[in-house]
Amino acid sequence: AEGILYAQTLSRLVDLGFKVIAVDTAGHGGTLGLPTNANSLASYAELLVRVLDHLGVGEAVFVGHSMGGRLITELAANHPDRAIGLILLDAIVGDTWDRMVVASRFFPPILAGVGVSLLVDTLSTVPWFRDPRQAAKLGSRVAPTIRGHVRRPWRLLGPAASILRSPGTRWMLEMLRREKVPVFVVHGDRDFAVPLATAKDAARQVRGDLIVVRGGSHSWLLKDPETLPASMLALLRGRLGPA
Repeated sequence: AEGILYAQTLSRLVDLGFKVIAVDTAGHGGTLGLPTNANSLASYAELLVRVLDHLGVGEAVFVGHSMGGRLITELAANHPDRAIGLILLDAIVGDTWDRMVVASRFFPPILAGVGVSLLVDTLSTVPWFRDPRQAAKLGSRVAPTIRGHVRRPWRLLGPAASILRSPGTRWMLEMLRREKVPVFVVHGDRDFAVPLATAKDAARQVRGDLIVVRGGSHSWLLKDPETLPASMLALLRGRLGPA
């Protein structure tokens, strides 16, 4: 995925008063991939730190979806002083996900199953019949991304290999808990690629807040651009506001 796909949601966060910066990480959107010997999720997270330094961003609220959630978790664990708070959206962090990754190293079809689930989720993201107007808006943004994957399918291998090669996330979550970084775990209850159980693990480990999106699949925030801003508004009235 790439930042432009989230434009509708992000513009609504701007309306809430946030200055929003969307970063296409390595190998996503127009950003070049990492060197072959740097393909680990730690390298992706280090790139994000360099981007923040280049832009002059000190403290921020970090929001990450799926693999992006894993990257900001590592970023905040290594630099807790920079994290006002973390919003993890169907993120690949938590014991359940870690066990899935370990199992995939011995039985690769597990990761293939996750990939199929993500493919189905992507195809169902555009609400063709339920909301034709939203379908037209989102379809125009999704089409270039899909064309890019068809022309260069090998660019999907970098993130997949990095996920398999990277260690578990428990140490990161424990660090966030020790540093008392406010963490809000938002997850769809119909996410079959990244199970809700992994979100429950993460929220428990960081002693954070768990927000369940009823009927939400892995990419619910693309299907309905209103849900995340509404959730953020509610969080601002809770622990995120004072932070």
